[in-house]
Amino acid sequence: MICSDLVSMLWANVMPIAAITTMITSIVIVLSYYLGEAIGHPKITLWAKTEIVQLFISIMAAIIILTGIQSFCSIDATSLSSFVTGNTALVPMTIYDAAYSYLYTTADFTHKTMAIERYYLGGFNLLEGRHYWNCQYSGCDNILCCLFGTSGMSSSPFAYASVVSVSFNIAFNSTVLSYLSSLNYLFILKYAYSGILLFMLPLGILLRATPYMRNVGSLLIAVCIAFMIIYPTILAMLYLFTQTQPTDNGALLNFSYINEDNLKYATESYPSGYDLQVLPFTDDYSTVVFPHGRHDADAIMLAGKAFILGVFFPTVALLAAVASVRYASKSLGEDIDLSRVIQMV
Repeated sequence: MICSDLVSMLWANVMPIAAITTMITSIVIVLSYYLGEAIGHPKITLWAKTEIVQLFISIMAAIIILTGIQSFCSIDATSLSSFVTGNTALVPMTIYDAAYSYLYTTADFTHKTMAIERYYLGGFNLLEGRHYWNCQYSGCDNILCCLFGTSGMSSSPFAYASVVSVSFNIAFNSTVLSYLSSLNYLFILKYAYSGILLFMLPLGILLRATPYMRNVGSLLIAVCIAFMIIYPTILAMLYLFTQTQPTDNGALLNFSYINEDNLKYATESYPSGYDLQVLPFTDDYSTVVFPHGRHDADAIMLAGKAFILGVFFPTVALLAAVASVRYASKSLGEDIDLSRVIQMV
């Protein structure tokens, strides 16, 4: 679906506009050359000769981008994974689909992890708030002794939960950040897939041949290269890596057994018939607050994994794309010393 929309937009809109822009730019350059020859103005003639080379560079950059898009819609990304790791279990998909699948799967992963962290955080908050006043003591172990104002002791048998809940509070907030981050990067990718960036190509070709606007035109072409080629490529590589990287719990984007035990219950209420305010204080009280079991270490591990997948990896991909904009724009925006090019030829 992604590739079909991109390719249709490419052939129906972007390429005709790019061809028209190239023709108009070529006509302007040729007319400027003849004008310089007619009036004997060497600066206009030199400008026209220089812009012919710059126009050729712009066309080559546009061809590279368009060819890359066509290739990304043709290459099976999962075949690369099977070639490198021998894993043939992945569903065949293009590079663009693999990039989208990484961010979509990561957003789903962090959302489910957020539900798990809330399950544990809510349970520990209930435990840390449970305490009672023990007014029975040696010699007066009857509950009636409490009616006469005798001294006693306040007991909080689950006070340890206040320390553990701090860790899960950090884990929950971290997972929320990971979820929002993955959605943000997914929005950036979908914006690139909308095809709007492709219309920067014709404009970049035109501006690169416009006096004092070469840097702006180069920037537009560089942005198109970064977010149509570099950014999806890195995300697709991350998808293949996270699906095939062996860990103790399988692929990096898979849940451990905590998923089966806790995930489907994370948003449900506690079993009917349990009143948490009147239950006796027993060693099994935590099993009432966590009626579906506890895997504290695995829950914390999932929060860390969600941060790596939803924040760290996509940020690296975005920084690489931004860095490529800088270097590509600088390379395309440099003026060419035509005399030296002629000497080399």
